[in-house]
Amino acid sequence: MIASVYQLRGVSYTYEGSDKPALDIGELSIRGGEVTVFTGPNGSGKSTLLSLLALDIAPATGDLLFFGERPISARHRSRIGILDQHPYLFDISVRANVEWGLKARKLMDDMDERVGKALSDLGLSSYSERRARKLSGGEMQRVALARTLVLNPDILLLDEPTAHVDASSRERIERIVKEWVAREGGTAIVTTHDVALAQRLGGSAYRLQEGKVSASGVDNVFMGHFVMGEGGVFDTGHIKINVAGKRQGKAVTLRAEEVILSTHHLESSVRNNLEGTITDVSLGDGGLLLVTVDCGERIVASITTSGWADLGVSVGERVHVSFKASALRVVE
Repeated sequence: MIASVYQLRGVSYTYEGSDKPALDIGELSIRGGEVTVFTGPNGSGKSTLLSLLALDIAPATGDLLFFGERPISARHRSRIGILDQHPYLFDISVRANVEWGLKARKLMDDMDERVGKALSDLGLSSYSERRARKLSGGEMQRVALARTLVLNPDILLLDEPTAHVDASSRERIERIVKEWVAREGGTAIVTTHDVALAQRLGGSAYRLQEGKVSASGVDNVFMGHFVMGEGGVFDTGHIKINVAGKRQGKAVTLRAEEVILSTHHLESSVRNNLEGTITDVSLGDGGLLLVTVDCGERIVASITTSGWADLGVSVGERVHVSFKASALRVVE
């Protein structure tokens, strides 16, 4: 299993003047070397969680471990890079903005080369001498991401990184984040209201609601389209899924606890029956195991440790994956 970069146990946080916690998490582990996405509506606790993970605030109760240690902000903060939803850029050139963090930390070795690469990766080389505040929203977001990545952080925290950008900037930001994680082995943690972003970025996806992470915590998100003339069939390009009810949308979601794993085909009324290979098993919230199965699409199921033992399978082996058509939720 991949080591956890963050571990939260009994963590809560309440803002002054409020009698209700903004965040109340029993147990949560965030694995390193992958993308983790937290989805939820406004007011669900996403921003508070990011502030905790950024070490800007401390839990009111419980323990927060950072790489297995209780963090001391000044020492550990330099390992974290942050991309805010509305980043602040200085009223200077694009290059000077990207250089700013390196100069502030006195990291002058190879600065020109590092800055040049960051600008190139984000498609900003030709914008180098332009004033940053004169750029579009998507271009400014890319400048802010370049300024963050040039510092070589271990952790990248992104707050609604594609909420207010054009399609071209969105695609480039998402691609750069995935490439950075794969190339550097870094950990990206994203908050968003867009459940489809979880599928595009890959990794793990969790739901926040009223400050709580759901027991299983994981949504499977499938991108694709409904097949004309095949009522309720959703095609991802890799698998076809039967969906009950609404038949318009570009994505469908499936809760991990709705997925049934078995060693044989189930004779039942369940309309979705797939077969795949187990690629990963990790510890989720509440002592549940999260089992990832490659069925052409990556599908995560939550299962108790006793249920896993009863299955008698392991990573690399084949299993059957079943779920009801009514368990799928259509996303516009």
